[in-house]
Amino acid sequence: QKKQEEMNQEEKRADTHLGISRWDKSPVLEDNHIRYEYERWLLASYSLYIAADPQHHGDFAYVGGYERTAYQRDNARELLEEPWDIHNKEELLDTVQHLIQTGRSRRSGWQLGRAPMILGFAYIAEMITREELFAYSLDVALAIQQTFSSWQELFESYMEGYAAWAKRKKHIAHRRNALHQLLRDPASLINTVPLQSDLHALYQEAT
Repeated sequence: QKKQEEMNQEEKRADTHLGISRWDKSPVLEDNHIRYEYERWLLASYSLYIAADPQHHGDFAYVGGYERTAYQRDNARELLEEPWDIHNKEELLDTVQHLIQTGRSRRSGWQLGRAPMILGFAYIAEMITREELFAYSLDVALAIQQTFSSWQELFESYMEGYAAWAKRKKHIAHRRNALHQLLRDPASLINTVPLQSDLHALYQEAT
């Protein structure tokens, strides 16, 4: 019965003015195009993941990094469940706090860089709202600012943690190549959005 109710809800969404995604052919659940600089800042903080993971069709034009469709919602839920073991908002926030605390103490871009990423996933997965994404992300955004002086410094630290976790040389090389492309591209988020922006001002504008 629950499954049938979910299918009915998807059919109703498909009949709205948002329509069907032009590429994944699933219902668009919300227009989540970037509207505020704070959203661009959050996306910049895990832009390396999106740039290195093209099979999920990441897009820097959307809050969370992906068009908010039924297809992407299901992808995001799977990513949160495995390997993160996150199934609800409480588990999400506990994980984010753990990443912030360990990231600060170790000056780890691997920890701090993944905290806004999983919040973005949670938004795409319908676990949190767009407004909650803003509210829950401010602490980690400030922690990143206070720990690192540039996006490059953040992502170089991130790569150290990723290399220890991933271990496979071809995966490490692929992600490092994605970082080099972001650094070389004058239009990339990390070259157009200053890490040391006034986050409180940007947050207030967005909310």
